[in-house]
Amino acid sequence: MKNKALPRAFKISIAVMMCFTMFVFFFLGMSIHNMSENTIEDIGIAYMAGMNEQVSLHFETIIELRLTMAESIAPMLERVDLRPYLAPGVIEEVSVGGESGKYARELDYSWVTDMREQCEDSGVAFCFHQTGSYLLKDGRHYHIPREHQHSQAAKAGINIHIERHK
Repeated sequence: MKNKALPRAFKISIAVMMCFTMFVFFFLGMSIHNMSENTIEDIGIAYMAGMNEQVSLHFETIIELRLTMAESIAPMLERVDLRPYLAPGVIEEVSVGGESGKYARELDYSWVTDMREQCEDSGVAFCFHQTGSYLLKDGRHYHIPREHQHSQAAKAGINIHIERHK
């Protein structure tokens, strides 16, 4: 009878050990899973915080560059008043030009000279970079081929260059 009791006790102890082992591994697995989830979340939060800072710095730099380098008005389709925004050190240069192409809208030369006067009064550099395909000057309408639009603008001789020392 003792021989039968030993295997039964052995079977019970193996079953208990297996249940205990499964219980231990289940809780270890759960705690490791929670730690991993929290760790991944913490790494993601830290990474995104650093990324947000870098993106903000990047855009601030681009905005500064765009504001200090030049303001381009091309195509210039109407008279524009930039006086409230023009100041040396804020905008370094204003560049204007007409629209090119078969269906381009006409550029009125008086708009260009008005913009030049605004820049001159504010101490900001000015560049008339292209006439566009159609130009109205002194009541006359001109059609200017694409290959001459830059040279014709340069021939106007109205650009303002300002040397700034930092």
